[in-house]
Amino acid sequence: MEAGTPLISSQGIKAIEALVKTFRGSTIVADFKTMDGGDLDAEMAARAHAHVITVMAVAEDATITKTVETARQHSIGVIADVLAAKDKSQRAKEVAGLGVDGIFVHTGFDERRLDASRNPLVDLPGVMRSVQVPVAVGGGITSEVANKAVDMGAQIVVVSTTTATSPFEDVIRSVLDRQRKLVR
Repeated sequence: MEAGTPLISSQGIKAIEALVKTFRGSTIVADFKTMDGGDLDAEMAARAHAHVITVMAVAEDATITKTVETARQHSIGVIADVLAAKDKSQRAKEVAGLGVDGIFVHTGFDERRLDASRNPLVDLPGVMRSVQVPVAVGGGITSEVANKAVDMGAQIVVVSTTTATSPFEDVIRSVLDRQRKLVR
């Protein structure tokens, strides 16, 4: 479950606290999209009882390092979002070396508004080859994209906004039905 950037921006960390309380037992990701002051954001996320915080992979190494150090002190995870990285695979490898717990291959909202066909599958194979940490995908997720991402090895699929032709419930149902068939 994600506390998205717009939600945190509009409601503050109380939104994270509400998600933690409402969805007990679920992993709550605080999507701060941290670019600076990583220790401060990690502290806020921890105080709100988030389980994971996002840091932007294009942030300075010092920011990523401070985010990871502070998150470790509070027993929360850090996932690096490669949105806006020119070479997503190379930067994913570099930030994995800085100690992040996972990589988020993310096609942004504005990017998708300019080109509706964009989704994270283009960048996923290279990132998967470059790191040994779990990889998540998000942005432009439809049922088809979610299933292809899982086939390609993504361990986490983030569904936050969807198109009118692929509502949230359909994406979730499709992935879960497919997983059940694989287990049998």
